[in-house]
Amino acid sequence: MKREEDSARLLVIRLRDGKLIRSWPLPAADTLEFESAYGKLAVYVVGIALHVMNLEDGRDVALMFPQQVGETHARLVAGGLFYSHGRAYAARTGQLGFIPRSRLVELDAVKAREWRQPLHIPRLSATGPLSDAGQRGGFA
Repeated sequence: MKREEDSARLLVIRLRDGKLIRSWPLPAADTLEFESAYGKLAVYVVGIALHVMNLEDGRDVALMFPQQVGETHARLVAGGLFYSHGRAYAARTGQLGFIPRSRLVELDAVKAREWRQPLHIPRLSATGPLSDAGQRGGFA
């Protein structure tokens, strides 16, 4: 990630020779934090919104969760995305979750719409509904 005074970019660099492959614009926010990358996906946080970006084409989906407050963190692994965030009005103040890689594909279908606000995920589980898009997409 490269930050300048009023902008930020996510740089995709080939490890073999250090060549810059792609550069994607990111929100110029003081709260922007890079979290993780694996394969062709990267995750970063702006405020409390968790962003999943496809490094090949720059598609970006912002996620927010019910009762989400405080810090948000994420880690991409071969099997999917682990995430954590604070929870408001809950007996247990932290939330840890996992989105399987197969479910991350559905996020791309949601991105087919123009988003002005982050996508609010009502429930994430291996068997529950992820989106109202009803289609399969291309993050695979």
